[in-house]
Amino acid sequence: MRLHIDRPVTIESVRFAERWFPYLHRMPDGMLLLGMQHNTDTHFSPWHFKRSVDGGRTWTHPADNVPRLCWWHGFADGELFEIDTYGVQDPASPGEAVYHGAWSHPGRPNDVPRLGLVRVRSTQRGLTLREMPGLPKHPWWPLWNQVHGGKGWWGEMMGLDAVRLSGPYFTDIVDLGGERLLAVGYFDHVGFYESRDRGQTWDEVGVIHPPAGAKDWAANESALRRLADGRLYVVMRVEGSPWGVVGQFHHAWSSDEGRTWSQPEPLALEDEPAHRVGCAWPRLAALADGTLALAYGRPGKNLVFDPTGTGKHWGGRLDLHAWELDTQTHNGVPADQRLRGILGVDWTRRFDRHTDSGDYLGVVATDGQALLVVYDVHSYVENWNAHPISGVRMVRVTLDG
Repeated sequence: MRLHIDRPVTIESVRFAERWFPYLHRMPDGMLLLGMQHNTDTHFSPWHFKRSVDGGRTWTHPADNVPRLCWWHGFADGELFEIDTYGVQDPASPGEAVYHGAWSHPGRPNDVPRLGLVRVRSTQRGLTLREMPGLPKHPWWPLWNQVHGGKGWWGEMMGLDAVRLSGPYFTDIVDLGGERLLAVGYFDHVGFYESRDRGQTWDEVGVIHPPAGAKDWAANESALRRLADGRLYVVMRVEGSPWGVVGQFHHAWSSDEGRTWSQPEPLALEDEPAHRVGCAWPRLAALADGTLALAYGRPGKNLVFDPTGTGKHWGGRLDLHAWELDTQTHNGVPADQRLRGILGVDWTRRFDRHTDSGDYLGVVATDGQALLVVYDVHSYVENWNAHPISGVRMVRVTLDG
């Protein structure tokens, strides 16, 4: 397997604001959607997205349809489903969480998005507003009041204990055909959620259980793909594993559309067994020949491959953090102004993501054998005479064979 990697380019930048945690999504017609948080790394920070119809060369800013995107899915007919990050428990039906949702056609700029509520039935317990870190903001107040019978909970300053944020954070969606979708999400645990009506309602149909003998085992951020043989494959960030590694990725397989799963096992690289695969935000993509790609970060920015497309044979790691440093060196950036990263330190105790990079990557496969990878940067200097910016960088990786 031969790889060609282009120099990364800046596709979003601001001098006096922040850009965090880019999501990258490719619609069935090839349109690219780039979502990003535009405030500090905290709950309830707002977000916005941009779209590109020329492979990422230029980007425009359409309307934002939900206060803070959690995840999205593009249907074959061009419709885009979006679900917000925060669901609120319905006190009349405690097993249901209610979210902002939106259905739109980004390829039809003059169409009016359909905004509505999404209901998710799950066993995720959630937290009250008082327990939830971050400052709740206006876009969610009407939802909370509506679910609580229009009592104006937030306006009365009673909502901190009365309003419970519940349901999962969705982190990936696969199409099961027809109107059916399967999502993976987490809060108290990693669960799987099926919708039969294009995302309007969801039911929890499966749960990832800890490996036998595991103690204090907690899975959260997850990526989901359907493999060529029809099975589902999930990669999860895991804390407190029985092997004593914080943030180690684990993976599992399902042959019954997410109802049951194999016992999770650590994900390792065949050609680099000493490298710990983790710790944050696994993202999966599949190339035209079936090769799987997995992007992840913290520490650093990494991309690995499984040419078999099974999830069983990972390797060929690209160190995108090192490539970014090489690019800054190539552009004449002084050594003390280049990205520092959190490499070479005990990142479980101390790291500097707030003035460097969140190390959360996005990845999509394009036509042929190419991938686009994005990541955020902070206090970033692009060349020898540039001002520091906060922004999003994108790099193209091509498999030559």
